[in-house]
Amino acid sequence: MGGAGTEGWEKYLNLSFTGSPFGRERRIFYRTIPERYTNNHKAPWIGKGYLRIIGRDAIPAIAGWNDPLNFQSYSLTLSDGATMATIQADYTVIA
Repeated sequence: MGGAGTEGWEKYLNLSFTGSPFGRERRIFYRTIPERYTNNHKAPWIGKGYLRIIGRDAIPAIAGWNDPLNFQSYSLTLSDGATMATIQADYTVIA
């Protein structure tokens, strides 16, 4: 992402996935999933994103790699007509 570590780092922004927001004026705290969906938060390298399907709703969720969930493999292709991206979108159905 073009980050650099150098003397005088206080001139740069600090991106943090976890930790306390106090005492750091230039720190950006990044959540993997917005709080409106879950208060569960994991750093991207220790979490697995998936869709939790409840009835007709598909809600983004995150789990640990060792959580005992029954994921169904799936992929989605998103396109705007000019560009296209296929993403893995595993899901689980909650009865």
